[in-house]
Amino acid sequence: MVDVDRLFEPLDIGQTRGLPWFHMALVDLREVEDVKRSIRVQKKIQACFALFRRVAEAVGPKSYGERSAKDNGPLHETLKPGMIITGEVGEEAPVVINPASSGDADGFLMAELEAIAAAWGIPAHILTGNVNRANYSSLRAAIVVFYKLLDDWTFNVMVPHYCDPTFARVMRRAALMLGIPALARVTAEWT
Repeated sequence: MVDVDRLFEPLDIGQTRGLPWFHMALVDLREVEDVKRSIRVQKKIQACFALFRRVAEAVGPKSYGERSAKDNGPLHETLKPGMIITGEVGEEAPVVINPASSGDADGFLMAELEAIAAAWGIPAHILTGNVNRANYSSLRAAIVVFYKLLDDWTFNVMVPHYCDPTFARVMRRAALMLGIPALARVTAEWT
C-alpha cells in the first residue's frame, strides 16, 4: 500500500490539487545549469592550447608514437591544458584556438539566480550564499519577511497537507499493530 500526500499551497476553497511548489522557476533553473556547464567547458577549452612550435629543419624521429598529417591523420586529435604541439618542418599553426572570454557570465548567472529566488519567494542570499551586495539591515529585513513566509508555509501548507495526515497514518498503524485503539485518537501539536 502506498500513501500519497499532495503537498501544495491551496489558492481556492476546496482545492484538492495544486501546482508544484517551484514550478515558476524550474525551466530557469535548468537553463542556469546549462549556462554553467557551457561556461565550464569554455574555461577548459581556453586552458588547452598553449603553444604551436614550428620546426625550422628536420629533427629526428617523432616522439610519443604520434602520426603526422601526412601519415593519413592529424598530428593531435585531443587538446590538453598546457600542451605543446610540434609541427612538421615548415608547418605553421593552421588555426589558433582561443575562445573569447565569457565576459559578464557572473553577472548574468547572479541575475538569473536572483530571479529564481524571487519566483520561489526566498531571499536571494539564501539561494546563492552571496552577500556581497548587501548590508546587515537589508539582510535582516529580507530574513524577517522570509520567516513570516516560512510560518505561513509551515502552518497553512506543511502541517495540514503533510504533517497531520502522516502523523494520523502512523498512529493508526501503531494502534493496529500494538492493539491499542486509543493510539488512533492521539493528535499532535506542531511548533
